[in-house]
Amino acid sequence: MPLSNPSALQAKITRIGWVGDSTVNRAINHLLGSTPQVIFIIPVAPTIVAHALILVSRNTSYMFPANEARIATQTPDTNSFYVGDAADYDKSANLTGASYVAYCFG
Repeated sequence: MPLSNPSALQAKITRIGWVGDSTVNRAINHLLGSTPQVIFIIPVAPTIVAHALILVSRNTSYMFPANEARIATQTPDTNSFYVGDAADYDKSANLTGASYVAYCFG
């Protein structure tokens, strides 16, 4: 079945990488030009926390595996999303020396 409005499916996707530095509310520029709707954070190394899925419009975040709780930071905006909470830098994606990749969908 053809789509009635294929342009409605167009979305911006960016891939951003950073190395943690254990600072609070560190801004990571997502390069979308608008507030992302979904952010998928993948820790690369050497961190113990699994993937995080953040649904911005629902103000919700999920960790995989489900028994891990991601620590939320400041709400994403049109320029950046934010990582790093002093309660646990690993679970808030900003542990010193750990590498992360985020896929942002806007």
